[in-house]
Amino acid sequence: MTALNTALSGIQAGIELYNATAHNTANVNTEGFKRQDATLSEVKGGGVTVLIGESKVSAKDPTYKVQGNKAVERSNIDLVEEGVGAIIAEYQVKANIEAFKAASEMEDSIFEIMA
Repeated sequence: MTALNTALSGIQAGIELYNATAHNTANVNTEGFKRQDATLSEVKGGGVTVLIGESKVSAKDPTYKVQGNKAVERSNIDLVEEGVGAIIAEYQVKANIEAFKAASEMEDSIFEIMA
């Protein structure tokens, strides 16, 4: 995988992480909602991919709301954690954009040398 493709996969992964964080934040008041976890995994040959799935971890102290004659678990979203996740995703995208620019400039320089 080229440096450009590796940086591009990092940009795409950062966007997916940000989208998962936005989805979680948007559902903070949705009763019974389980946050989405985003896990980065390396790709053979270079690059990264994101696996998104429902969190297996419950809230530290789950709270319930009585609805009719049953208790419904509230969302397990921690807004502080989601805010940090959004900042991390933003910096991941920015860093990979800079890596993409550097790789592009490097390839241009190689082509100039070869010409």
